Amino acid sequence: MGGGLIATAGISHPGLLDERFGLIAMIRGELRSVGVQLAVCAAVFAATVIACRHHGGGIVEAHLGDTLRGLGTVGNYFRFVPVSSSPLLPAGANVPVPVGWNLPAILALGVLIAPGWRDAPALVTRGLLAVLLPLVALAIFFGQWSELRDYLEATPLLLMATYAGVRRIWSVAGSPN
Repeated sequence: MGGGLIATAGISHPGLLDERFGLIAMIRGELRSVGVQLAVCAAVFAATVIACRHHGGGIVEAHLGDTLRGLGTVGNYFRFVPVSSSPLLPAGANVPVPVGWNLPAILALGVLIAPGWRDAPALVTRGLLAVLLPLVALAIFFGQWSELRDYLEATPLLLMATYAGVRRIWSVAGSPN
């Protein structure tokens, strides 16, 4: 762990913003290493807060009221919006994109993931649960529940789980009867 402490200090600030930071160590059962990483992250975070104390705003914003209002509106579960303008698409695009906890999009993702769940590596299945569940819980209280960027840390694991599911679907569809 000796040289790892320097690396931990170097990447600790982004590590506070990313749950995957200690995920592999936690899955392997290396709790001492995770503890050291968390301590270094907390120290760097405290130093950042002290250095930026003169800036306005708080460390955390509570959005529970907004979340409850959004979850109470049935139309939000089926909302699609067109792609807005951006430097790559100055005029935007008339392509429907799911927003927030869009039930059709979540169900489609679930249908693709479910067949391969048992075949997926333990790192993917355990990691997805360990990353996605806290993100959803934190987004309810502190995030904008309808912004998909609140769940970006889970994207690589979602893609790997989806790959395992699609691979299983193709293997069943391609097997001779």
